Amino acid sequence: MTHVRYHGFLSYARAADDGRARAVKHALERYARPWYRFAALRICLDETNFAAGGDVEATIAEKLERSDFLIVLASRPAATSVWMAFEVRHWLAHGGSPDRLVVVSTDLAPRDAGGPDGTMADRVPEQLRDTVAQQLVVDLSWLRGVDRQDLADPRWSTELAKLSGRLHDVDPEEIAGEERRQRQVFHRLRRLAIAGLAVLTVLSVTLATVAVAQTRSAREERAAAVRAEHVARSRQLAAASVEIGETDADLAKQIAIVAYREWPTTEAAAAVLSTAPRPGTIVLPGPARSPRFSRDGRYLAVRYGTSTPGVVVRDLVRRRTVADLALEGPDEVVGLAYGGSGTLVVLARSTGLELWRVGDGRLTRVRGVTGLFPGETPSAVAMSPDGHTVVVGGTRGGVVAVDVSDPANPVAGPVRAGGRPARTVEYAPDGRTVAVADDTGGVALWTPDGAGALTRRGALPGGTAPVSGLQFGPEGTTLVTATSTGAARLWDLAAGTVPTRPVVSWSLGTGASGFVALAPDGRTLAVAVGTDTVGLWDLTDPYEPRSRPPLTIARADEYAPLAALRYRPGTSTLLVGEPGGPGLEQWDLATPAQQGALAALPYDSPLSGNAAPAAVDPAHERIATVSSQQVCVVAVGDLRRPVATPDGCAPIDRALGTTFSADGTRLVTSTAAEGPDQLGAPAAVRIFDAGPGRGRLALRTAFTVPGTLWTPTFRLTLRPDGARLALTSSGGVEVWDVSGAPRRLARVAARDVGPIGFLGADHLVFGTGPGALGVWRIGGPGFRRIATDGFGVDALAVSPDGHAVATASRGGVRLHRVDGDTLTPTAALPGSEARRPGFTTANQVVFGRDSRRLVTVGGERGLRLWDVADLDRPVRLLSYPGGAAPAGLSPDGRLLIGQSPAGLTIWDTSVEPAITVSCGTVGEPVTRAEWRMYVPDRGYRPPCP
Repeated sequence: MTHVRYHGFLSYARAADDGRARAVKHALERYARPWYRFAALRICLDETNFAAGGDVEATIAEKLERSDFLIVLASRPAATSVWMAFEVRHWLAHGGSPDRLVVVSTDLAPRDAGGPDGTMADRVPEQLRDTVAQQLVVDLSWLRGVDRQDLADPRWSTELAKLSGRLHDVDPEEIAGEERRQRQVFHRLRRLAIAGLAVLTVLSVTLATVAVAQTRSAREERAAAVRAEHVARSRQLAAASVEIGETDADLAKQIAIVAYREWPTTEAAAAVLSTAPRPGTIVLPGPARSPRFSRDGRYLAVRYGTSTPGVVVRDLVRRRTVADLALEGPDEVVGLAYGGSGTLVVLARSTGLELWRVGDGRLTRVRGVTGLFPGETPSAVAMSPDGHTVVVGGTRGGVVAVDVSDPANPVAGPVRAGGRPARTVEYAPDGRTVAVADDTGGVALWTPDGAGALTRRGALPGGTAPVSGLQFGPEGTTLVTATSTGAARLWDLAAGTVPTRPVVSWSLGTGASGFVALAPDGRTLAVAVGTDTVGLWDLTDPYEPRSRPPLTIARADEYAPLAALRYRPGTSTLLVGEPGGPGLEQWDLATPAQQGALAALPYDSPLSGNAAPAAVDPAHERIATVSSQQVCVVAVGDLRRPVATPDGCAPIDRALGTTFSADGTRLVTSTAAEGPDQLGAPAAVRIFDAGPGRGRLALRTAFTVPGTLWTPTFRLTLRPDGARLALTSSGGVEVWDVSGAPRRLARVAARDVGPIGFLGADHLVFGTGPGALGVWRIGGPGFRRIATDGFGVDALAVSPDGHAVATASRGGVRLHRVDGDTLTPTAALPGSEARRPGFTTANQVVFGRDSRRLVTVGGERGLRLWDVADLDRPVRLLSYPGGAAPAGLSPDGRLLIGQSPAGLTIWDTSVEPAITVSCGTVGEPVTRAEWRMYVPDRGYRPPCP
């Protein structure tokens, strides 16, 4: 066993000098210690190093024998310490040399040996009293009550050098030098260690930061990948929903909802909104002809097309095609009869009748009926409301009733002579009267007996032109007839006799074709006028029909006539066939609203008085109306329940332009200063304080703009802060400071200036000439031209955030990205181009407050709502036929405000209500097989449980 040797054995009085003994031991171990060693000297401290129990004296003796020096701590208690006496005695008795014994004074300095505190001999064990004067005495008398001291203390430095040098057997100066050198090495190493730790800390922090960033990046990449997967699936499902929408509306609605819940992409929102059960436009394979309804109005049967004709039956509640039949060969069908429960369709051909049963998703031919008229062919047909009888008119005036209560065994009654060739046949709603119009303008009235026989009641006096339209009023007590020249007559049949003259006769207007439809309540008559207009007449007072604002219908063919016109039974919804196009537009004329509007404000409200909406202030739910004598601001209150309340009027002559400031507190109007009809006259501009709730329009300032400023395309616009006003002129654009006294700031010459808008605070953008936009730095000598699509700009809007510009022309609606004063074309709104020469796509474009949504209104395409958050990927959310400027969006972007022919109309364009409505009208939940087809990697969970 190897025994450890000690450089010194420290002997001390335990009770009194324990702390000082520890301080001495600690100091000796540290003094002149190389940095790589634990201690410079190995010092044995009896209490520290001795094991408890056993032979204590033997243990102490063993430690003493393995020590090179004996260090005695002198103090008064040391003189009487038994253990110290034993340690000194053993040291001296076992070869310990007196010169290897060191005395450390802890309470009396050597120079005070003869002082009042006694002598050094009084402070050491008895064995050393005679020789203490010859021993090396180290003065640590100042070390009282302290365990450890800083080695840099000069008192330690001097005394420790003597003590440590003695234990090392070297000169004190040498050991002091070694201490200084080791201290310098230690400080250098410490600085290096601190620097290293700092580097390691920085490196670890950097690595940790990188690791955290990489973790975050990985997490974001995973989230982005998951999001991209959800977005892709959402768009895929939205596309599938649109694709199947015309064949299975229930499935389309549910798949659209699944797409939106997968991820609320713009495409999914558009799919939900387009498949929601709004009346909407019924899309057919070809132009609509002869629309007819089942008795309850749920089912619609309609002929379509000419070169490739067919018949389709639609369920209007579930918005799905029930049956579709393509007719072979040229269109020889002269009429379609439909009614009753909607299970039987009768086609009148030149050869006779064909009976088709509706069921199992198709039309099945049941029976043909030929030989109805000897020597003539069918020319018109109608079905009784109960669906049991069909009345057919012939080309030579014959009339016959056919009992089709058993379609497999139809029974034709006797042929009745009617006189002239039949042009149209119509049943009264109660089924008790049949009217047959001939080509001379006469109308024969017949009474069916329900068994296939007809009894002639008489004939209404004829006119000067053939009758093109017949419509019975409620209960069959009134009848409206209309000729191809636009002459209308209202007949009273309530007495049960045949009247000799009408209640009233009036002209339906220039261009009226005679195709008419009478509302189920008998109060509104619709008439086809020209190729794109439906005239409306109020028959509330039958003795004084009143004209109402007409409907403007989207046209697919400039020359195609408007021929399909029919009211849905029991409702105020009018179906109008798109001239030359594949759609049937549905208009709700009672709201008055079109296409499933949320609410409407009729023109017989305070909007009347020959006033028309001219500007919309969506922020405060108000509109400005203008007439030939005044401009008014009308508050509509809650857009969901609009009530028109006048909020101030001011007299003006015929207004050329009207606009609100962005915050709605100012209204700007302009009129011709020298007569309302003089081109080239100066413009008189008036700015009114029009804050909400004022109850009046207070004139803020008025001024006349000199020069030939009034042009047919006069435009004006306010900068968003209301401090600048831009105006067009026949020769350019002017900017006026209207923050105080009006003054013209700048003018730039330009030809054929169109719509204008502020591009930031210092630039204007405007249409100029065909196919160009102008960007002008206000005050600059000229403007920069930007080529567009080659057509003149009809409408222009700058987004509120200033990042986008939208323009409308015959070529479509195009978006431009704004970077400073630079405009970069991005994308054209899909399907926004004009379909016919000479027509525009929109006469107003309006951004929502969040710059995400865009409204295009007017022109050939009607009213449309777009999501333009991604300027490179615009998506159409909703389409409403007809509509005219102005338009706007509510502050939250959810409500669309537009002008319909019947009044100011509000549509709710939010998705969640549409989902609720869709789920409320789903007939059958999506099946498991359909779910696996469209959502194969998701568990079966129908969106509308």
